[in-house]
Amino acid sequence: PGSVNSTCLDFAKSSSPTIRCATGLTSGALAIHSISNLQAYSINSNIDESDLDLPTSTVSHYAPRQQRPSSSVAWRPSASGGNSKSGLVAIGLVGSGSPSSNTSNASISKAASARVLPVGGSASSLASRSSVNLGGGSTALGGSVGAGDRDFGCLVWDIEAQSSSVSGAGTVRGKNAAAGGRGGSPPPSVGKGSVPIKSPVYRFAHNSGVESLSWIMQGQLLAVGCQKRNVQLYDLRMSGTNAAPISVFAHTDAVSGIVPDDCCPTKTVFATFGRNAGEPVKIWDARMMDSTLGEIRVPTQHGGGISALAWSNERPGELAIAVGDSIRTFYTRAPGSRALPVNVSYVGNGDEALTLQCLAFQPPSERSTTTNEQLGYYPHRILTVSSQGEVSIIPESQVAPIAVSKRDGRIAHGLGNTVWVGVTTEGPSAMECETAFANEDVSSRMMRRAICLHDVRYSTDARNNVTKLEEEKEQLFAQRRVQLSQGRSQISDDNFSETLRNLEQLLHSWRWIALIEYLSYEQKGEENSEEFWPAKGLIDAGVMKLLRMTSREAADNGSSSDNKSKSVTLFCDVYDSPPRKAAINACGWVKKYGVLRNLLDQCESSGEFERSAALAVWHGDLGECVAALQRGAEDVKAL
Repeated sequence: PGSVNSTCLDFAKSSSPTIRCATGLTSGALAIHSISNLQAYSINSNIDESDLDLPTSTVSHYAPRQQRPSSSVAWRPSASGGNSKSGLVAIGLVGSGSPSSNTSNASISKAASARVLPVGGSASSLASRSSVNLGGGSTALGGSVGAGDRDFGCLVWDIEAQSSSVSGAGTVRGKNAAAGGRGGSPPPSVGKGSVPIKSPVYRFAHNSGVESLSWIMQGQLLAVGCQKRNVQLYDLRMSGTNAAPISVFAHTDAVSGIVPDDCCPTKTVFATFGRNAGEPVKIWDARMMDSTLGEIRVPTQHGGGISALAWSNERPGELAIAVGDSIRTFYTRAPGSRALPVNVSYVGNGDEALTLQCLAFQPPSERSTTTNEQLGYYPHRILTVSSQGEVSIIPESQVAPIAVSKRDGRIAHGLGNTVWVGVTTEGPSAMECETAFANEDVSSRMMRRAICLHDVRYSTDARNNVTKLEEEKEQLFAQRRVQLSQGRSQISDDNFSETLRNLEQLLHSWRWIALIEYLSYEQKGEENSEEFWPAKGLIDAGVMKLLRMTSREAADNGSSSDNKSKSVTLFCDVYDSPPRKAAINACGWVKKYGVLRNLLDQCESSGEFERSAALAVWHGDLGECVAALQRGAEDVKAL
């Protein structure tokens, strides 16, 4: 009794608060656990089991006549139809007790592999064309003729109708467990105690050991994966007949898993796999078993093969395949029966000894809608169990895409079902709103105004932009005067100053561009004249370029051509040369038509009295400098 353990497990799909679980034991017995008072807690929390209010469980056992280790168990889902039984549980057993257990099923496969299994129709019509002789005795779906449990690898128990041996109440874990596992009362054995000898309602897989089981078509068909390459389909709608199963050669060795696609509209599609290295995953349709719908070959890791499969609950046609420590997802409904790779996820840190043993997609009803937890950004998740006993929850897709906007340079980043977009308060992104920011540059400010202020027709015409900005500046002063008349000056001082500063910066930029364009395309002048201009456009109009200071040799040549003189007014040395005249011209410091007053009036018309005074000093006219400062003081008083 102490060496008897659970080898496989399956849960009943029910909305009842009592959870029912079927486990297969190493003795071949079927244990049905009814668990109540179940409380959820995090699998990552370090909780002492002695501190938990553990749920209670009741265990019922169904023992065959012969003890053989169980390999798989499958709880029948609620099938459609009035005569369906939802209390059927199938259990697969390793090997066979019959001497002819090594006999192949070639006769069955040859006769049945080419048949097409209809989904609809009556059971009698199916029986008339599904009968085939099984070498070594015939079997009906309801039992056997001249054979016992030992000749079959799959037994189906009706746990609702049949009596059972109840082991008593206990806890799910701990010393009182009565689950046929570690500790607790021993599981039943044949011929001992009060365990009655019961018979299963169906016996399948004659003379074949079973490796895997699964119910398909909502419980109408039972798919049996044998230890000798075959997949067998049993139709429970043909009860009472001697119909043989549909049997096909599926893999080179044991059929390790059969996983139905619950998202398939017809409920007839399922996938199978074997554990040999290089063995492909095969996708079948129960209505057309003469060939597969497709095959998926995945690269093996460390010489191992496929260990588990799982269909996505929300993405129809997506199949997850566990190979080593990786999960590879494929889309199986692409045209041409070719599966397309979707994603690859890894569990662990590349440990060669780590292998994923089980996969399960999170049910849609249990998805998280918040981002307060670690995996909240990934609502689609996969539960995995590794060969080291570690249970992990990983995102179904760990792709985190990133993109850069071609329009404004912002970065967008995706994580699960959430997307982050770069801020709009810096760089070119500032053009998304009308509000100007203190740290934005002139280019982004102009881009923002061109995008948001649609009533102002900004363009690449520098002179037109200067005109528009001057008009906007006049409108700003007009609004300011209205605010002053209404007594709102205290409230709007900061906003007015910031807006005015932004306008002046833009005006300076566009005036300089307009000047450079005028000098480059409309005025060349002689080298020794005041209007000399060597640049061909904006790219050559920088001060370093104009002064020929982009290289040491050019700087030396430029400095040797300077003419030195003494300023009588300023009492300092003055240097003059054609490059210096071009730089002064680019800065707008050249007298218009040789008259200083015209240059000063241009500055003062835009309210730049300090600049006007500086230019007067530069040209050596201290009287005009004092006069410009006086005019500026009078302008401030007028405000």
